[in-house]
Amino acid sequence: MVFVITNSFAFLFEISDWAYFPYNFKRSTADVLNMISRKGDFWSLLPRFFIDYSYVPISAILFIWFLIWCNKRIRRVTPLNANAKYNVLIAFAQTIALTIVAGLCMIGIRGGLQYVPIGTRNAVQVTDPRYTPIVINTPFSIINTFQNDELQPAMYFPDSELSKYINTRKQYRHHSFKKKNVVLLIVESFSKEFTKIGGGVSYTPFIDSLMDRSFTCTQAYANALHSAEGIPAIIAGMPALMDESVSTSIYSNDHFTTLPNVLKLNGYSSAFFHGGTNGTMSFDVFCAGAGFDKYYGRTEYNNDADYDGNWGIWDEPYLQYFANRINTMKQPFFATVFTLSSHPPYKLPEKYAGVFPKDSLPIHECIAYTDMAIRKFFETAAKQSWFNNTLFIITASRRHIDRLQ
Repeated sequence: MVFVITNSFAFLFEISDWAYFPYNFKRSTADVLNMISRKGDFWSLLPRFFIDYSYVPISAILFIWFLIWCNKRIRRVTPLNANAKYNVLIAFAQTIALTIVAGLCMIGIRGGLQYVPIGTRNAVQVTDPRYTPIVINTPFSIINTFQNDELQPAMYFPDSELSKYINTRKQYRHHSFKKKNVVLLIVESFSKEFTKIGGGVSYTPFIDSLMDRSFTCTQAYANALHSAEGIPAIIAGMPALMDESVSTSIYSNDHFTTLPNVLKLNGYSSAFFHGGTNGTMSFDVFCAGAGFDKYYGRTEYNNDADYDGNWGIWDEPYLQYFANRINTMKQPFFATVFTLSSHPPYKLPEKYAGVFPKDSLPIHECIAYTDMAIRKFFETAAKQSWFNNTLFIITASRRHIDRLQ
Protein backbone atom coordinates (compact mmCIF):
# COMPACT_ATOMS: atom_id res chain seq x y z
CA MET A 1 0.00 0.00 0.00
CA VAL A 2 2.86 2.39 0.84
CA PHE A 3 4.41 1.63 -2.55
CA VAL A 4 1.16 2.37 -4.38
CA ILE A 5 0.35 5.58 -2.48
CA THR A 6 3.81 7.18 -2.72
CA ASN A 7 4.23 6.37 -6.40
CA SER A 8 0.69 7.52 -7.17
CA PHE A 9 1.44 10.96 -5.71
CA ALA A 10 4.68 11.17 -7.66
CA PHE A 11 3.03 10.32 -10.96
CA LEU A 12 0.11 12.64 -10.29
CA PHE A 13 2.56 15.55 -10.39
CA GLU A 14 4.25 14.07 -13.45
CA ILE A 15 0.97 13.68 -15.33
CA SER A 16 -0.28 17.13 -14.28
CA ASP A 17 2.73 18.67 -16.03
CA TRP A 18 1.29 17.47 -19.33
CA ALA A 19 -1.17 20.35 -18.99
CA TYR A 20 0.98 22.80 -17.01
CA PHE A 21 4.18 22.67 -19.07
CA PRO A 22 2.80 24.57 -22.11
CA TYR A 23 2.25 27.57 -19.80
CA ASN A 24 5.51 27.78 -17.82
CA PHE A 25 7.82 25.92 -20.26
CA LYS A 26 9.64 24.06 -17.50
CA ARG A 27 9.08 21.20 -15.12
CA SER A 28 7.05 22.14 -12.05
CA THR A 29 9.16 23.01 -9.03
CA ALA A 30 8.34 23.28 -5.32
CA ASP A 31 6.56 26.58 -5.90
CA VAL A 32 3.65 24.63 -7.38
CA LEU A 33 2.95 23.32 -3.84
CA ASN A 34 2.60 26.91 -2.64
CA MET A 35 0.12 27.59 -5.42
CA ILE A 36 -1.97 24.62 -4.30
CA SER A 37 -1.80 25.34 -0.56
CA ARG A 38 -2.25 29.11 -0.44
CA LYS A 39 -5.62 30.78 -0.32
CA GLY A 40 -6.88 31.82 -3.70
CA ASP A 41 -8.89 30.64 -6.65
CA PHE A 42 -7.00 27.39 -7.33
CA TRP A 43 -9.57 25.10 -5.71
CA SER A 44 -12.52 26.94 -7.21
CA LEU A 45 -10.96 26.58 -10.66
CA LEU A 46 -10.04 22.93 -10.18
CA PRO A 47 -13.36 21.51 -11.48
CA ARG A 48 -12.92 23.54 -14.65
CA PHE A 49 -9.39 22.23 -15.01
CA PHE A 50 -10.74 18.68 -14.88
CA ILE A 51 -13.09 19.47 -17.76
CA ASP A 52 -10.61 21.37 -19.94
CA TYR A 53 -7.83 18.85 -19.35
CA SER A 54 -9.87 15.70 -18.88
CA TYR A 55 -7.05 13.55 -20.26
CA VAL A 56 -5.02 14.32 -17.11
CA PRO A 57 -7.38 12.84 -14.46
CA ILE A 58 -8.34 9.96 -16.79
CA SER A 59 -4.67 9.10 -17.33
CA ALA A 60 -4.03 9.36 -13.58
CA ILE A 61 -6.88 6.99 -12.74
CA LEU A 62 -5.75 4.46 -15.35
CA PHE A 63 -2.18 4.63 -14.12
CA ILE A 64 -3.11 4.13 -10.43
CA TRP A 65 -5.29 1.17 -11.40
CA PHE A 66 -2.39 -0.30 -13.40
CA LEU A 67 -0.02 0.26 -10.48
CA ILE A 68 -2.34 -1.58 -8.07
CA TRP A 69 -2.77 -4.44 -10.56
CA CYS A 70 0.99 -4.79 -11.04
CA ASN A 71 1.57 -4.66 -7.30
CA LYS A 72 -0.84 -7.56 -6.72
CA ARG A 73 0.78 -9.58 -9.49
CA ILE A 74 4.34 -9.29 -8.23
CA ARG A 75 3.71 -9.35 -4.46
CA ARG A 76 4.99 -12.45 -2.75
CA VAL A 77 4.63 -13.49 0.87
CA THR A 78 7.32 -15.85 2.13
CA PRO A 79 5.83 -18.18 4.78
CA LEU A 80 7.85 -18.96 7.88
CA ASN A 81 9.66 -22.28 7.93
CA ALA A 82 9.45 -24.64 10.86
CA ASN A 83 13.22 -24.59 11.07
CA ALA A 84 14.21 -21.60 13.25
CA LYS A 85 17.81 -21.52 11.95
CA TYR A 86 16.49 -21.35 8.41
CA ASN A 87 14.32 -18.36 9.29
CA VAL A 88 17.31 -16.59 10.88
CA LEU A 89 19.38 -17.16 7.73
CA ILE A 90 16.54 -15.85 5.55
CA ALA A 91 16.19 -12.75 7.73
CA PHE A 92 19.96 -12.17 7.65
CA ALA A 93 20.12 -12.59 3.87
CA GLN A 94 17.19 -10.22 3.39
CA THR A 95 18.83 -7.63 5.68
CA ILE A 96 22.06 -7.78 3.68
CA ALA A 97 20.12 -7.52 0.41
CA LEU A 98 18.11 -4.58 1.75
CA THR A 99 21.29 -2.78 2.84
CA ILE A 100 22.92 -3.26 -0.57
CA VAL A 101 19.81 -2.17 -2.45
CA ALA A 102 19.35 0.86 -0.16
CA GLY A 103 22.96 1.88 -0.74
CA LEU A 104 22.64 1.54 -4.50
CA CYS A 105 19.40 3.55 -4.38
CA MET A 106 21.13 6.35 -2.46
CA ILE A 107 23.92 6.48 -5.02
CA GLY A 108 21.34 6.53 -7.80
CA ILE A 109 19.33 9.29 -6.13
CA ARG A 110 22.49 11.40 -5.63
CA GLY A 111 23.49 10.75 -9.23
CA GLY A 112 26.91 9.31 -8.35
CA LEU A 113 29.63 9.46 -5.71
CA GLN A 114 30.65 13.11 -6.33
CA TYR A 115 30.71 15.64 -3.46
CA VAL A 116 27.53 17.45 -4.45
CA PRO A 117 24.33 15.54 -5.38
CA ILE A 118 22.87 16.19 -8.80
CA GLY A 119 20.04 18.68 -9.12
CA THR A 120 17.73 19.95 -11.82
CA ARG A 121 20.51 22.30 -12.94
CA ASN A 122 22.77 19.38 -13.93
CA ALA A 123 20.54 18.65 -16.93
CA VAL A 124 22.26 21.45 -18.88
CA GLN A 125 25.47 19.40 -18.82
CA VAL A 126 24.02 16.74 -21.08
CA THR A 127 21.74 18.73 -23.37
CA ASP A 128 20.86 22.19 -24.63
CA PRO A 129 18.99 24.28 -21.99
CA ARG A 130 15.91 24.19 -24.23
CA TYR A 131 15.66 20.42 -23.76
CA THR A 132 16.31 20.11 -20.02
CA PRO A 133 12.61 19.40 -19.26
CA ILE A 134 12.99 16.17 -21.25
CA VAL A 135 16.00 15.04 -19.21
CA ILE A 136 14.49 15.58 -15.73
CA ASN A 137 11.12 14.55 -14.33
CA THR A 138 8.57 16.47 -12.27
CA PRO A 139 8.77 14.58 -8.92
CA PHE A 140 12.57 14.97 -8.93
CA SER A 141 12.24 18.67 -9.80
CA ILE A 142 9.82 19.29 -6.92
CA ILE A 143 11.84 17.33 -4.34
CA ASN A 144 15.10 18.94 -5.46
CA THR A 145 13.74 22.48 -5.09
CA PHE A 146 11.62 21.91 -1.98
CA GLN A 147 13.97 23.73 0.39
CA ASN A 148 15.12 26.38 -2.06
CA ASP A 149 14.44 30.05 -1.48
CA GLU A 150 11.78 31.73 -3.54
CA LEU A 151 11.91 35.40 -4.45
CA GLN A 152 8.96 37.50 -3.41
CA PRO A 153 7.90 39.99 -6.10
CA ALA A 154 8.46 43.63 -5.16
CA MET A 155 6.75 46.56 -6.84
CA TYR A 156 8.03 49.95 -5.72
CA PHE A 157 6.92 51.88 -8.79
CA PRO A 158 4.45 51.14 -11.57
CA ASP A 159 6.25 50.60 -14.87
CA SER A 160 4.75 53.76 -16.34
CA GLU A 161 6.28 55.90 -13.56
CA LEU A 162 9.60 54.05 -13.35
CA SER A 163 10.32 54.67 -17.02
CA LYS A 164 10.43 58.40 -16.24
CA TYR A 165 13.50 57.89 -14.06
CA ILE A 166 15.30 54.93 -15.62
CA ASN A 167 15.38 54.03 -19.28
CA THR A 168 16.49 50.40 -19.59
CA ARG A 169 16.44 50.46 -23.39
CA LYS A 170 19.60 51.85 -24.90
CA GLN A 171 19.90 52.97 -28.49
CA TYR A 172 23.42 53.12 -29.92
CA ARG A 173 23.38 55.01 -33.18
CA HIS A 174 26.04 55.73 -35.77
CA HIS A 175 28.16 52.84 -34.53
CA SER A 176 28.50 49.46 -36.22
CA PHE A 177 29.19 46.35 -34.18
CA LYS A 178 32.89 45.58 -34.11
CA LYS A 179 33.63 41.89 -33.78
CA LYS A 180 36.55 42.24 -31.42
CA ASN A 181 37.62 39.28 -29.33
CA VAL A 182 36.73 39.66 -25.65
CA VAL A 183 38.86 38.35 -22.77
CA LEU A 184 37.30 38.72 -19.33
CA LEU A 185 39.59 38.24 -16.31
CA ILE A 186 37.68 37.81 -13.06
CA VAL A 187 40.04 38.15 -10.10
CA GLU A 188 39.15 36.32 -6.89
CA SER A 189 38.51 38.65 -3.91
CA PHE A 190 39.87 41.65 -5.81
CA SER A 191 39.24 45.22 -4.67
CA LYS A 192 40.42 48.69 -5.61
CA GLU A 193 41.82 48.99 -2.05
CA PHE A 194 44.69 46.76 -3.24
CA THR A 195 45.54 49.11 -6.14
CA LYS A 196 46.94 52.62 -6.45
CA ILE A 197 43.43 54.09 -6.57
CA GLY A 198 42.58 52.61 -3.17
CA GLY A 199 44.24 55.39 -1.21
CA GLY A 200 46.77 53.11 0.47
CA VAL A 201 49.61 50.75 -0.35
CA SER A 202 49.31 49.16 -3.80
CA TYR A 203 49.98 45.44 -4.28
CA THR A 204 49.23 45.43 -8.00
CA PRO A 205 52.01 47.22 -9.91
CA PHE A 206 51.09 45.64 -13.23
CA ILE A 207 47.34 46.34 -13.02
CA ASP A 208 48.25 49.88 -11.93
CA SER A 209 50.26 50.28 -15.13
CA LEU A 210 47.26 49.12 -17.17
CA MET A 211 45.09 51.78 -15.54
CA ASP A 212 47.34 54.48 -17.00
CA ARG A 213 46.26 53.55 -20.54
CA SER A 214 42.84 51.97 -20.01
CA PHE A 215 39.28 52.94 -19.25
CA THR A 216 39.09 52.59 -15.45
CA CYS A 217 35.90 52.51 -13.40
CA THR A 218 36.72 53.97 -10.00
CA GLN A 219 33.25 53.68 -8.52
CA ALA A 220 32.47 49.97 -8.24
CA TYR A 221 29.77 48.26 -6.21
CA ALA A 222 29.68 44.54 -5.47
CA ASN A 223 26.64 42.55 -6.55
CA ALA A 224 27.59 39.49 -4.52
CA LEU A 225 29.22 38.35 -1.30
CA HIS A 226 30.37 34.92 -2.52
CA SER A 227 32.04 33.75 -5.71
CA ALA A 228 29.18 31.38 -6.52
CA GLU A 229 26.92 34.46 -6.66
CA GLY A 230 29.47 36.73 -8.33
CA ILE A 231 29.84 34.74 -11.54
CA PRO A 232 26.08 34.84 -12.37
CA ALA A 233 26.10 38.56 -11.50
CA ILE A 234 28.90 39.23 -14.00
CA ILE A 235 27.91 36.83 -16.75
CA ALA A 236 24.13 37.09 -16.57
CA GLY A 237 23.50 40.37 -14.75
CA MET A 238 21.85 38.47 -11.88
CA PRO A 239 22.78 40.09 -8.53
CA ALA A 240 22.65 38.12 -5.29
CA LEU A 241 18.97 38.45 -4.44
CA MET A 242 18.81 35.28 -2.30
CA ASP A 243 20.85 33.49 0.33
CA GLU A 244 21.99 31.04 -2.36
CA SER A 245 23.33 31.36 -5.86
CA VAL A 246 20.85 31.44 -8.71
CA SER A 247 22.73 28.46 -10.18
CA THR A 248 21.57 26.24 -7.30
CA SER A 249 18.13 27.78 -6.81
CA ILE A 250 14.72 26.85 -8.18
CA TYR A 251 15.43 29.31 -10.99
CA SER A 252 18.53 27.46 -12.20
CA ASN A 253 16.80 26.14 -15.32
CA ASP A 254 15.17 29.43 -16.25
CA HIS A 255 16.38 31.12 -19.41
CA PHE A 256 18.61 34.18 -18.82
CA THR A 257 20.15 36.70 -21.14
CA THR A 258 23.89 36.12 -20.77
CA LEU A 259 27.05 37.50 -22.35
CA PRO A 260 27.96 34.28 -24.21
CA ASN A 261 24.41 33.91 -25.55
CA VAL A 262 24.26 37.52 -26.77
CA LEU A 263 27.68 37.29 -28.39
CA LYS A 264 26.84 33.91 -29.92
CA LEU A 265 24.16 35.68 -31.96
CA ASN A 266 27.03 37.66 -33.51
CA GLY A 267 29.09 34.59 -34.36
CA TYR A 268 31.25 34.38 -31.23
CA SER A 269 32.66 31.17 -29.78
CA SER A 270 33.00 31.11 -25.99
CA ALA A 271 34.76 29.32 -23.15
CA PHE A 272 34.98 29.60 -19.35
CA PHE A 273 38.22 28.78 -17.54
CA HIS A 274 38.61 28.08 -13.84
CA GLY A 275 41.46 26.12 -12.30
CA GLY A 276 39.27 24.72 -9.53
CA THR A 277 38.12 21.13 -9.24
CA ASN A 278 35.33 20.53 -11.74
CA GLY A 279 31.99 20.90 -10.01
CA THR A 280 33.16 23.40 -7.41
CA MET A 281 30.39 25.92 -6.66
CA SER A 282 28.50 24.51 -9.68
CA PHE A 283 30.44 26.78 -12.04
CA ASP A 284 30.46 24.11 -14.76
CA VAL A 285 26.70 23.70 -14.49
CA PHE A 286 26.04 27.43 -14.59
CA CYS A 287 28.35 27.90 -17.58
CA ALA A 288 26.57 25.17 -19.53
CA GLY A 289 23.23 26.86 -18.87
CA ALA A 290 24.67 30.30 -19.65
CA GLY A 291 25.61 29.20 -23.16
CA PHE A 292 29.39 28.80 -22.93
CA ASP A 293 30.62 26.41 -25.62
CA LYS A 294 33.40 24.97 -23.47
CA TYR A 295 34.34 24.71 -19.80
CA TYR A 296 37.96 24.17 -18.75
CA GLY A 297 38.65 23.22 -15.14
CA ARG A 298 41.23 21.29 -13.19
CA THR A 299 40.28 18.09 -15.01
CA GLU A 300 40.99 19.59 -18.43
CA TYR A 301 44.24 21.14 -17.17
CA ASN A 302 45.31 17.58 -16.31
CA ASN A 303 48.49 18.32 -14.36
CA ASP A 304 48.19 18.14 -10.58
CA ALA A 305 51.85 19.07 -10.20
CA ASP A 306 50.47 22.64 -10.21
CA TYR A 307 47.68 21.85 -7.72
CA ASP A 308 47.68 24.11 -4.64
CA GLY A 309 46.31 21.35 -2.41
CA ASN A 310 43.11 23.25 -1.64
CA TRP A 311 41.17 24.95 -4.42
CA GLY A 312 42.84 24.14 -7.70
CA ILE A 313 45.67 25.16 -10.01
CA TRP A 314 47.95 28.05 -9.08
CA ASP A 315 47.16 31.25 -11.00
CA GLU A 316 50.56 31.58 -12.70
CA PRO A 317 50.55 28.26 -14.61
CA TYR A 318 46.79 28.31 -15.16
CA LEU A 319 46.81 31.75 -16.78
CA GLN A 320 49.55 30.51 -19.12
CA TYR A 321 47.32 27.54 -19.95
CA PHE A 322 44.48 30.02 -20.51
CA ALA A 323 46.56 32.13 -22.92
CA ASN A 324 47.63 29.09 -24.95
CA ARG A 325 44.19 27.47 -25.01
CA ILE A 326 42.69 30.67 -26.43
CA ASN A 327 44.73 29.99 -29.56
CA THR A 328 42.46 27.01 -30.29
CA MET A 329 39.26 29.10 -30.17
CA LYS A 330 37.49 30.25 -33.30
CA GLN A 331 37.53 34.03 -33.71
CA PRO A 332 35.78 36.16 -32.71
CA PHE A 333 35.76 34.66 -29.23
CA PHE A 334 34.61 35.44 -25.70
CA ALA A 335 37.03 33.86 -23.22
CA THR A 336 36.50 34.19 -19.47
CA VAL A 337 38.91 33.14 -16.74
CA PHE A 338 38.31 33.16 -12.98
CA THR A 339 41.46 33.16 -10.83
CA LEU A 340 41.63 31.43 -7.44
CA SER A 341 44.96 31.92 -5.64
CA SER A 342 43.81 35.04 -3.73
CA HIS A 343 41.44 32.93 -1.63
CA PRO A 344 41.76 31.51 1.90
CA PRO A 345 43.89 29.78 3.10
CA TYR A 346 46.13 32.24 1.18
CA LYS A 347 48.94 29.91 0.20
CA LEU A 348 51.63 30.55 -2.40
CA PRO A 349 53.98 28.20 -4.25
CA GLU A 350 57.08 27.50 -2.15
CA LYS A 351 59.37 29.24 -4.64
CA TYR A 352 57.58 32.54 -3.97
CA ALA A 353 57.91 32.40 -0.17
CA GLY A 354 58.93 35.88 1.01
CA VAL A 355 58.98 37.32 -2.52
CA PHE A 356 55.81 39.44 -2.35
CA PRO A 357 54.95 42.07 0.29
CA LYS A 358 53.00 40.63 3.20
CA ASP A 359 51.36 43.49 5.02
CA SER A 360 48.48 43.60 7.51
CA LEU A 361 46.32 41.00 5.70
CA PRO A 362 47.33 37.52 4.49
CA ILE A 363 45.62 38.22 1.17
CA HIS A 364 48.07 40.98 0.25
CA GLU A 365 50.91 38.75 -0.94
CA CYS A 366 48.40 36.54 -2.80
CA ILE A 367 47.03 39.57 -4.64
CA ALA A 368 50.59 40.55 -5.53
CA TYR A 369 51.20 36.99 -6.80
CA THR A 370 48.06 37.08 -8.95
CA ASP A 371 49.09 40.50 -10.30
CA MET A 372 52.41 38.94 -11.35
CA ALA A 373 50.53 36.02 -12.96
CA ILE A 374 48.35 38.46 -14.91
CA ARG A 375 51.47 40.31 -16.09
CA LYS A 376 52.95 37.08 -17.42
CA PHE A 377 49.62 36.26 -19.06
CA PHE A 378 49.70 39.55 -20.97
CA GLU A 379 53.31 38.94 -21.97
CA THR A 380 52.28 35.62 -23.53
CA ALA A 381 49.08 37.00 -25.03
CA ALA A 382 50.91 39.94 -26.63
CA LYS A 383 52.79 37.48 -28.83
CA GLN A 384 49.59 35.96 -30.24
CA SER A 385 47.94 36.95 -33.52
CA TRP A 386 44.61 37.73 -31.84
CA PHE A 387 46.03 40.16 -29.26
CA ASN A 388 45.64 43.46 -31.17
CA ASN A 389 41.99 42.73 -31.98
CA THR A 390 41.01 41.88 -28.41
CA LEU A 391 39.20 43.80 -25.69
CA PHE A 392 40.52 42.90 -22.21
CA ILE A 393 38.33 43.41 -19.15
CA ILE A 394 39.52 42.95 -15.55
CA THR A 395 37.00 42.86 -12.72
CA ALA A 396 36.52 41.47 -9.21
CA SER A 397 34.56 38.32 -8.50
CA ARG A 398 32.77 39.52 -5.38
CA ARG A 399 32.95 41.80 -2.37
CA HIS A 400 36.21 41.48 -0.45
CA ILE A 401 35.41 40.88 3.25
CA ASP A 402 38.79 40.24 4.89
CA ARG A 403 39.48 42.05 8.12
CA LEU A 404 42.62 42.75 10.10
CA GLN A 405 43.67 39.74 12.14
